[in-house]
Amino acid sequence: MYENYMQLAVRADSGIGDTSQLAGARISLGARGSGAELTAERILEVLGLGDPGDVTRLHLSMTNAGHALRDGSVDAVLWAGGVPTPSFANLGIPLRLLDLSAELP
Repeated sequence: MYENYMQLAVRADSGIGDTSQLAGARISLGARGSGAELTAERILEVLGLGDPGDVTRLHLSMTNAGHALRDGSVDAVLWAGGVPTPSFANLGIPLRLLDLSAELP
């Protein structure tokens, strides 16, 4: 067992400045059936985005999620892991982590 953190990343140039702006966003939640997906779904529920259609859910590997964030085919990535995360460290674009602490004490 080890300590793990849920992170929510967007491109630094994204118009999404906080979690209140996620409605309608395309969000990668991790691989289907993973712990990251389960936790991401719970986070979306707490944020009021748990219903189908509130956000577009994508299930991408970490590498593919990083590439999708870089090329703009996803707006945000929820993942379980530390920082830096190798899949995001060398994308060539600046990222911003959104603060989840207010909604998820």
